[in-house]
Amino acid sequence: MLSVDVNRIINSVQLLRNSSDTGVWIAEITKTVIPIVFVIVILTRHVISNFSMEILVSVVERPPKRDWHCN
Repeated sequence: MLSVDVNRIINSVQLLRNSSDTGVWIAEITKTVIPIVFVIVILTRHVISNFSMEILVSVVERPPKRDWHCN
């Protein structure tokens, strides 16, 4: 599935340690955080769609309740 490149994260952290420029910090944090957020969003949407599908299937498969007291 989707994977975040660990080497890229390590390189970003090392570059941030050696840099005092705010622009470099912002660029590196953005490059590191956006893929992680993207993976979280994709996984969350996948889980929610599976969960909602299971609820829909369980509602459809459940037999209707019958009121035996009505004639």
